[in-house]
Amino acid sequence: MVTAPSREEMKAQEDAGLITIQQETKWYQPKCYERHHDGENVGWLDACGAFGDMNYAGQTRDNMAYKMYASCGAMKNGHPFKELDECYVGIDSYGPEAWNSYSPSSTQYLQPCGDIPLSVTIGPVTAGHVVKTCGKLVPEPEAEPGDMRATWVGDAYWAEDVRETGLLASVGIPPHLTWSLISNWGFVYSECQLPPVIIDTCG
Repeated sequence: MVTAPSREEMKAQEDAGLITIQQETKWYQPKCYERHHDGENVGWLDACGAFGDMNYAGQTRDNMAYKMYASCGAMKNGHPFKELDECYVGIDSYGPEAWNSYSPSSTQYLQPCGDIPLSVTIGPVTAGHVVKTCGKLVPEPEAEPGDMRATWVGDAYWAEDVRETGLLASVGIPPHLTWSLISNWGFVYSECQLPPVIIDTCG
């Protein structure tokens, strides 16, 4: 059974400076990666990632936020018979990380297009990010804490069909240990027109 703290316990925490107002994550400078292309001139993807400090008074482990985000789209004058179906960003953990929270935590649907706000919280610290996209954003958390992927699902055939994907994660590690997260990204494409043309689903 969970019980609320007594007045005496609340006063003791307040006197010790353990009750704080909600505060924002302190973000470090993002790192953006070289543009990713496929081998058949179908699409492209630009990915970035940034770490954030989510530490606060009274914490029992070091806490960090990581946001990974990308834009992807079809190549100008690209492949005549293929289109993008999915673009994803992900993180892999190779250390002692434990989950605090992650976002999105469920599949998000947007028809036609709009904003998907992402948010994670640990103690009094929050972190946020917004993905502007069309179609569907699907989270894929793995069994290992700190491992997850977020995938935009839809279709992008024309050069102006630029889509976003993104994720926001908060993880903790025992004090004085080293973070070990690695980013990954990519996209999936498929046939949308098969010669001789019977049904054209491109675009």
